[in-house]
Amino acid sequence: MTPLPGGMTKIEVTPPVDFEWCPGQHVFLRFPKLGMLDNHPFTMTSAPRSASLTLDDKDGKLIFLARTHTGFTRHLAK
Repeated sequence: MTPLPGGMTKIEVTPPVDFEWCPGQHVFLRFPKLGMLDNHPFTMTSAPRSASLTLDDKDGKLIFLARTHTGFTRHLAK
């Protein structure tokens, strides 16, 4: 996780090799250090692996952006 200006947090996840996705799709992420059983929905902002080969981000990671509000996203930003 990387803090960004404007109260945003960038979350990067290395997906399993056979995982396919489309930008705009959402998944539920779990952050064990913040709550073992809590799942939170996040929308993918990164291009799929096949498309990312032509972009600067060639590592195939899933990227999510979270705006800090109250509750969970505030804990995530800390």
